[in-house]
Amino acid sequence: MSYNNHYNHSHNLDSYNGRRHAHRVTSPLLIKIQKACSLSLREPDLSLNLQIADLINETQGSYPRDACMTLVKLINCRDIHTSLFAIALLDVIVKNCGYPVHLQISRKEFLNELVKRFPDQPPIRYSNVIKLILTAIEEWYQTFAKHGDYKKDMGYIRDMHRLLKFKGYSFPRIDSKDLAVLRPHKQLK
Repeated sequence: MSYNNHYNHSHNLDSYNGRRHAHRVTSPLLIKIQKACSLSLREPDLSLNLQIADLINETQGSYPRDACMTLVKLINCRDIHTSLFAIALLDVIVKNCGYPVHLQISRKEFLNELVKRFPDQPPIRYSNVIKLILTAIEEWYQTFAKHGDYKKDMGYIRDMHRLLKFKGYSFPRIDSKDLAVLRPHKQLK
């Protein structure tokens, strides 16, 4: 199957159980996600990624779950372009959509899917995708999973962080300034 054919079919997956649908993607959210990870883009479209975050924030309902489960499937696709753009989009929605998305990425199902292609033994040299996933998990661990107001809901992030460390994976050092965007902000009075 050619990549383009695979790419078009990959967006017709039921985001809950991976079954293929015979119809085209019609959800405004999934259409935008497909466009944001498109091969036609040379670099991630921050404006489009922020529109997707806004759509998730405005709509809520199943959108946080649909977005996260769709993106984790795209992160695991064999095309590096799609994987990297899906990671970039995931980063934007994690940083802009708050608890509903944080809760979805802290689910065991999501985290297991996210690291599904990690070898049992860490490779000598990490791929760009593995580096970005390790960076994301470290950011999540250091912010809302370890210090957030709802850290009790983020146990699977702590568990995944511990498991990957046990297997020998090294997490990158994250500058505290880079973590500030994920730390809970106290409202000014």
